[in-house]
Amino acid sequence: MLAITLAVNLLLENLLEPMLLGGSLDLHPLLILLATSLGGIVASIIGLILAAPALVIAIDINAELRAAGFFDDRPKSAGLTG
Repeated sequence: MLAITLAVNLLLENLLEPMLLGGSLDLHPLLILLATSLGGIVASIIGLILAAPALVIAIDINAELRAAGFFDDRPKSAGLTG
């Protein structure tokens, strides 16, 4: 009985939850699984809870900075002609 409970729990935690979170957050389930694993290693329970939202925030900040040209290698001109 314990083996069945453990198997169902592992199946839910490692397959179903990342698929559901990935669909609602528009991320790949493997990315969610890796983020929650890293969050659990780094910050225990709090890391597990905050890993997926922190990942989404980091991805959104990265997208905004790229759209603003923050990561461009070319220097911006100062508007001076000469």
